[in-house]
Amino acid sequence: MKHQEKESNPIGFSYANDFPEHDFKEWRDLAEKGLKGAPFDKVLLTPTAEGITLKPIYTQEDVKDIPFLHNLPGYAPYVRNTTTSGATKRTWLISQDLDIPDLEMWNKALKEDLCKGQNSVYLKFDDNARIANSLDNLNTKDIANDGLPIYSLKDLKKALKGISLPDINIDIEAYSAALAAAAMIESIADENKVELKQLKGSITTDPVAILVKNGTLPNTWDQAMNEMAELTRWAVHHAPQMKTVMIDATIWNNAGASAVQELAYAFSTAVLYITEMLDRGLTIEQISSKITFSFGVGKHLFIEIAKLRAARNLWAQIIESFNGTAEAQKMHIFAKTSIYNKTYYDPWVNILRTTTEAFSAILGSCDALNVSTFDAVVKKSDEFSRRIARNQQNILLEEAHLDRVIDPAGGSWYVESLTNEISIKAWEMFQQLDSKGFINLLQDETIQKEIENTHNWKVKNIINRKEGLIGTSVFANLDEKELEIKEYDLQAIYAELKNGLKTEMINLSLDKDIISNMRKQLEAGISIASIYQALWGKKNKEIEIKKIPNRRLAEKYEELRNASFAYQKKHGYLPQVFLATMSPVNVLKPRMDFSQGFFQPGGFDVKVSEYFESFEVANKEAIASKAPVVVICATDDTYPDLVPAMTKNIKETNPQLIVVVAGYPADYIDKFKQSGVDFFIHLKADTIQTLADIMKKIGVL
Repeated sequence: MKHQEKESNPIGFSYANDFPEHDFKEWRDLAEKGLKGAPFDKVLLTPTAEGITLKPIYTQEDVKDIPFLHNLPGYAPYVRNTTTSGATKRTWLISQDLDIPDLEMWNKALKEDLCKGQNSVYLKFDDNARIANSLDNLNTKDIANDGLPIYSLKDLKKALKGISLPDINIDIEAYSAALAAAAMIESIADENKVELKQLKGSITTDPVAILVKNGTLPNTWDQAMNEMAELTRWAVHHAPQMKTVMIDATIWNNAGASAVQELAYAFSTAVLYITEMLDRGLTIEQISSKITFSFGVGKHLFIEIAKLRAARNLWAQIIESFNGTAEAQKMHIFAKTSIYNKTYYDPWVNILRTTTEAFSAILGSCDALNVSTFDAVVKKSDEFSRRIARNQQNILLEEAHLDRVIDPAGGSWYVESLTNEISIKAWEMFQQLDSKGFINLLQDETIQKEIENTHNWKVKNIINRKEGLIGTSVFANLDEKELEIKEYDLQAIYAELKNGLKTEMINLSLDKDIISNMRKQLEAGISIASIYQALWGKKNKEIEIKKIPNRRLAEKYEELRNASFAYQKKHGYLPQVFLATMSPVNVLKPRMDFSQGFFQPGGFDVKVSEYFESFEVANKEAIASKAPVVVICATDDTYPDLVPAMTKNIKETNPQLIVVVAGYPADYIDKFKQSGVDFFIHLKADTIQTLADIMKKIGVL
């Protein structure tokens, strides 16, 4: 009768009472039973570089004490978004980097891309332009490294020719040359009869980023802070919609830092700048409104979502501690997909990586996003790779409709718990850094060592196969074709940059009219380098630190692959491995796949044999293959008798052959080594070291 009542009124009827409730202990008991003796904590708990242990399941209990759990978008501490409507009213900015060294080509590509989904201009000065180096001191190979070669007003005019400044967001990362960039934008705006107050975007400086990348500053710390304050003051009074201070956290992310480290270092930098500018007469409201954060977005989908949410949470608390209003506590985030986990080999996989990273950034409610091209590690982008990168964002916007919901990850027990844990750990680290002095910690290499330790931990996980890099450490494709690389005429570009450029000595000092005075000199054709030579005087190295380089997880594997391909060019074939299978395929398939997967990331061509019924036949085939490495692949129960006999026979026939056993029969290791076995490959083996040692023995390394 009860069931008949349900059938007659199914809408709005609750079935909850028909099903028994289960608690966490019951679930864990069943999970442990399914593990068949394997320890729960070891198998189902996952440690991360952040010092957080990920659980296999999250419950309401994990979020019951989170202070921001009921936060709504647009309300401090802005965990869910800085506006009440999120991306539903104002979508994130699609700010794609164009790494084209030719200014006219760059301008043409920008105009085309703005008609195809890109809705923001992102321009970064190249390595030397951002520290105001003179072209006279540079070679052609020095220009257009990691940015656009902007060395004068005419260069920036070429780049922005035909761009309607009031109608589009423009972000210019000029770093130490930011004052000159502001003077140039002011000149271009006047020429186009545009009021500065109409401009949206940023012209940013970030002395810590310059210090980290170069090991020193092109000016003194005090000069850098004075210039930052003047630039910010200019924007407050003349260009209120322009930001002036970049906190570039990608320098930590791309060096291998954890999410917690990235946030802590970013906030340490930001507080350093705030303190300096407060001392120079600016208010916390003026300062906070001019700061933008650039975070790298890496491979762990949920950690990256939680990182951006935690960033807004902590920033609100920091600004509040300076007595900033709720409006001042809002954070602006320009997210950029990380280079750290991108690969040179099988670069097409990078498309998939950047897609998940873009997804993380958008779910984390970024304000602007740059998706790196899939070929960024290999070469400068082309129209095809830029189109793919741009359309990854367009698909997430137009087809996946990620603009329809504000903070769709909000409320997830997993995401909220992660956000809270990252917030707590980043805050604790930030407080420790703040008490010791961030620049001091860079000078004594504390920060460098912390990042290197984290990087090594991540690499070890790849090497030990706890994690994989598709196409590099696992599923390597040795038949891939190299990407076609477009060569630019850097000599012609260099000559054009120098054409008409004046490098004469001028007089200039930092005062309230500095940008106006710079503008006059720039309009007269004076180079940016000459302007800063006058402003800074003789360059000195007041602060020196150990540089923090960009790193990538794939580098150690790529070194091995490079060596194997060099070997192939010399000999006509890749280094060979003969996999001698001594049991039927249906029995050995997992071990055979593991063995192939162990060698292929190093660039080895693995020849898989058919099933051999005797080791004599297997050895004969192995010798005939001329492969310098023979892998014995059989079942553990056959190894005690098989391995010594087979190895002895191989070594007697050809002592130079390398014998490898697939597996690690612990009770017989010494015996097998005495019989001549050279290496064992297994789940706990250091793949890089093992492959390198084998490659040295056979003359590849």
